[in-house]
Amino acid sequence: MQTLTLKSYKFVHNIISLLLRMCRTEFSSVLVLWKNELLKIHKVWVQFMAHIRNNNWKTKMWIAEEMSTFDSIYF
Repeated sequence: MQTLTLKSYKFVHNIISLLLRMCRTEFSSVLVLWKNELLKIHKVWVQFMAHIRNNNWKTKMWIAEEMSTFDSIYF
């Protein structure tokens, strides 16, 4: 399960990095706003992956029983 999680992390990280590179090539104010939003999304994603790697998510109360099916589908 750890390997799949890292693969999904790398996939999302690569997409965000590509979008950030695209934003750097343009100087429009709209793209600057998109870059800021992408940086926020990337920060949240990194925090989420660190949380999962810590193994804390298994012990939290907000995890429902259907989380096991979520794991099997997405990770």
